[in-house]
Amino acid sequence: MRADLPEPKPLAPERRPVLDGIRAEARAALDRGDAPEARRLAAEVLAEDPTDPLARALLGVALSREARAENPPILVLWRRAEGELLRAEALAPIDPEVAILHAGFLLDDGHLSAAAARLEPVLAASPRHPELLATLGRILFDLGDVTPALDVSIRRLALVPDDAEAQWRVAACHASLADTTIDRDERRNHLAAAATAYARHAELAPEDPDSSAGEAWARFTLALEGGPADAETYARIAALWTRVAELRPISPEGPFGVGRVLEQAGDPEAAEPRYEEALSRDPNHVPSLLALAALRVTDERAEQAVPLLRRALELDLTSDERESIVEWLAGH
Repeated sequence: MRADLPEPKPLAPERRPVLDGIRAEARAALDRGDAPEARRLAAEVLAEDPTDPLARALLGVALSREARAENPPILVLWRRAEGELLRAEALAPIDPEVAILHAGFLLDDGHLSAAAARLEPVLAASPRHPELLATLGRILFDLGDVTPALDVSIRRLALVPDDAEAQWRVAACHASLADTTIDRDERRNHLAAAATAYARHAELAPEDPDSSAGEAWARFTLALEGGPADAETYARIAALWTRVAELRPISPEGPFGVGRVLEQAGDPEAAEPRYEEALSRDPNHVPSLLALAALRVTDERAEQAVPLLRRALELDLTSDERESIVEWLAGH
């Protein structure tokens, strides 16, 4: 590709700000979805300055979007787009804007690992570039590279504290690490960090029920693993699940969560109607069926547990759950 690089042309100093303005118009056209106009404007810049890496990257992305606008995509345009982006990379290998545009092309082509590899050396050269941090954090998270995604997202939040998306990634990364770590203290640290991060995300995106659900899960898991919690802790977790129930009025998740908390707090009588509410929202919610059946068996109402368990057998169960239910029903 180096041999295929354009030759520079003499450029009068007064033309540079004019071309910069045209290039900015090309970027704006791309941002509003007008790929043909972005292509025209980028080509106008390159006609005078063929070594402008950002204009060449913009041209490449515009070409790729035009190619993808057809079904099937226009392969010749796609290949040309790839070539323009490789030329832009050769002209400015660590330019953040060029790298982000190139990574977007690679993502559109389904190459997440290549997109991450394109951005990582650029971030090393520009470690405090907010958009680089946001883009790479998103890609690493989608790749399942949880620890580096967490690090990059924390760095992004240090620069942009109100970034709800990065805050969500931090919470989800801590939750994932809590699920996979073996060390008990490390797991508890990640659970606590996840709860804090989910709470912060709820401040940034108060209408997102996943924040409350995530925080409730983390705090409840901490309570389960640390022995009986105090009433205040259980009340806080129940309030979070109640918030989920309000934000998701047809989902069984919220009422079921409240029921689990009440049962763990030692109040099975209060838990039972919450499980029933969950089943009124979704009669086939397996966790609620099993929880409600278990309460009724414990309370010596086995005959009321039988229809619940028979319904559960018709649904998606683990092999252990199915075997246990079949064995119990055989005796009742």
